[in-house]
Amino acid sequence: MKDKKQIKEERKNLRTLVNKWDPAGLIQTGSPDDEYDCLSDKIYSMLNRNVSEEEMIQHIVQELEDHFGCSIKPESIMRFIQVLNKN
Repeated sequence: MKDKKQIKEERKNLRTLVNKWDPAGLIQTGSPDDEYDCLSDKIYSMLNRNVSEEEMIQHIVQELEDHFGCSIKPESIMRFIQVLNKN
């Protein structure tokens, strides 16, 4: 089982990766660093439950559409998931 310090570090690293990806273009326009935390939280949960890449893509697409009002190509999400898998 992971300790709180490890979880905090993993979540911080995930936030950094999501903000670097900036799927809705919000960070580049000056939004706060926690803007995508709702998305990061869902991704973190999915990673820890070992959901399939297809399921993860579906959830990310839904979150971006519902919460941020933007659409994104699944290919972009797939590239982001590949980055996640390397980290």
